[in-house]
Amino acid sequence: MSEARTPAEIFKRALSAATRAVARDPRLTVSFGVEASGLKGHEAHLPSPSRDLPPGEVSEIRGTADSLALQIRHHDRRLHTTFTPANAIAKSVYDAAELARVEALGSIRMRGVAHNLAAALGQLCERAGYPALTDKSEAPIADAVRLLVREHLTGQAPPPSA
Repeated sequence: MSEARTPAEIFKRALSAATRAVARDPRLTVSFGVEASGLKGHEAHLPSPSRDLPPGEVSEIRGTADSLALQIRHHDRRLHTTFTPANAIAKSVYDAAELARVEALGSIRMRGVAHNLAAALGQLCERAGYPALTDKSEAPIADAVRLLVREHLTGQAPPPSA
């Protein structure tokens, strides 16, 4: 079987097309690798999927792709920068609320996107060790604000791992 026909390669091609569609940006380049996920100009970087495409990993990568696409589609960098607080903690809360806002816009309009974002958020909370927290004060305030804003805007409860 040629490399371009492996299930992982088919998944990456399909996900790239879906990410461009959600972002409404046909110039968007989607790359996959071991580096941290994120946006840089017109490039969305995502984690490489495993060869066997475990369902949890697929959902998480889809959620990450949808989040990046929604940031491209709904985030106004100039406006955001204009009102960004100087204090580091306030900035992290402000950024978390904005992320929740842009993700809520996609969640409300697209059920599949809502499912993917919830899966990615659940994995993020799991990796951050939130199920092991014994006191609410141990949780980072920015993540707590993100979850509260998400719940308020979408009506979706936080994931069990939160």
